[in-house]
Amino acid sequence: MARQRGIEEPTVHLCTIHESQSSHQGLGKASHLSAPNKLTKKFRIQGIPRLVILDGETGKTITVDGFNHLMEDENGCAFPWKRKPFWEMIKGKLLHGDKQEEVDAMEALKGKIIGLYFAANWCPPCKFFTPELTRTYERLKEAGRNFEIVFVTSDRSVESFQQHVGCMPWLVIPFHDPRLQQITTQFGIDGIPSLVILDEKGGLITMNGRQAIVHDSAGLDFPWYPKPLNELTQMAAVQLNENICLILFTDGEEEELLEARAVLHDVAVREHQKGEDQELLFFYAGDDEFCDQVRDFAHLEDRSPLLVILDSPEQQVYVSPATDMSCEVVTEFVDSYLAGRLVPTPFRHTSPQEC
Repeated sequence: MARQRGIEEPTVHLCTIHESQSSHQGLGKASHLSAPNKLTKKFRIQGIPRLVILDGETGKTITVDGFNHLMEDENGCAFPWKRKPFWEMIKGKLLHGDKQEEVDAMEALKGKIIGLYFAANWCPPCKFFTPELTRTYERLKEAGRNFEIVFVTSDRSVESFQQHVGCMPWLVIPFHDPRLQQITTQFGIDGIPSLVILDEKGGLITMNGRQAIVHDSAGLDFPWYPKPLNELTQMAAVQLNENICLILFTDGEEEELLEARAVLHDVAVREHQKGEDQELLFFYAGDDEFCDQVRDFAHLEDRSPLLVILDSPEQQVYVSPATDMSCEVVTEFVDSYLAGRLVPTPFRHTSPQEC
């Protein structure tokens, strides 16, 4: 398709069938390049088929949803399916949920932190979360924070939609509006309820707005920018399930927590500055009950301090033999992992569950 239009588009084939006959047969028929499965980690591929489109000059990701774009645009008219700016997608009329009054999206959202709320009336978890979100929204508005929510519905009928939005104090994209699918696809939403937080320019702050609201209903950390280093609590369950995470377990004493933050800080900031190329998330563990769940999940020994890299997507863990922690010990452990010098230990059980 691209070559017919005079566009150079080398394709890398990532086969997720490990060393099987069908894998080799598939590669034998492919007219494109192949690469190791480790790239599936970088792009967080959890289902196939998946087509990731990259900018060949910068290496930056254009889209990880190329397969769906290809199905919807077989002739490649919009190739390479670059992500549209949020302000270009949202422009038009919105409804004020409980008033059903039309407002201009650009005027109503200008200069504000924006929450895109994906939910449906038929979804039980949404019915539990919407009141929590409403309370936090109203607290932030009362505090004078520039925050607005736009509801992106997955309701199945106009009647259900109207019943749903009747109690919402925020803005709503109308039912059957093409922006619903565009925005859902753009942000890769595959489960509800989901809350995506954007900055005043339409840039992504976090995809984990729901978890932020549940664990910070007062909005003390609003607008919930990701931090280089976090304490390990239940709020991290989704991140642990979907990412590779370094964790320093402690005995929970305040002195130990202070030391953990100190020895992790520099390398955590270094990796955080990589942006979308960041490979590790960083946590320190105290006496939260969730820490014990993570230890049991990975069959980790009960000692402190204990430094590990937990790779839940691949069901494996890397354990540091070090018993005395320092910035140098942590940095060497991280650098060895990134260089592929560490040997993992596999584990077999279910993922830690989110509340």
